[in-house]
Amino acid sequence: SIKTELNFAKSNGFEEVILTLGNSSFVYAKENYQIEQIVEIGNFVYDSFEIAQELGIKKAILVCGIGKATKVMQGCKNTHNRFGSIDFEALKNDIDKNLGIEVNIESTKTVKGLSMQLNRIGLLDEFYKMVEIKSKEKIQEWFSTLNTDIRILK
Repeated sequence: SIKTELNFAKSNGFEEVILTLGNSSFVYAKENYQIEQIVEIGNFVYDSFEIAQELGIKKAILVCGIGKATKVMQGCKNTHNRFGSIDFEALKNDIDKNLGIEVNIESTKTVKGLSMQLNRIGLLDEFYKMVEIKSKEKIQEWFSTLNTDIRILK
């Protein structure tokens, strides 16, 4: 379970844990961190941060793709499709407000598709940065006493 793995990391002296969502994020984590501090959390974002905070872990870093990070940014506590989907109208408004560009959400209903649109006009890095900042703010809103960060894979 997530709690068991987080406890294991803490009992092995890790004050920083890496929470991974999916295979790509797990591979990235293995290349950049020690295996004992990595915890695969499935879609249980909120629950995992909550357990980390309860256990007194100092820092938790979420590693995921842009789609899952967008869901977190929009307040999804569990990123499985069954628990909610991305609000593309809100995402379009965020992009317009923060990047000053109007994207066509009708031509794509995926964050990857929007990423491709933004990449063509040289705004992909800015888009990732926006999602990174806003998703981190959302996690900090949920868990103000836990030091958190997010790494979004490209």
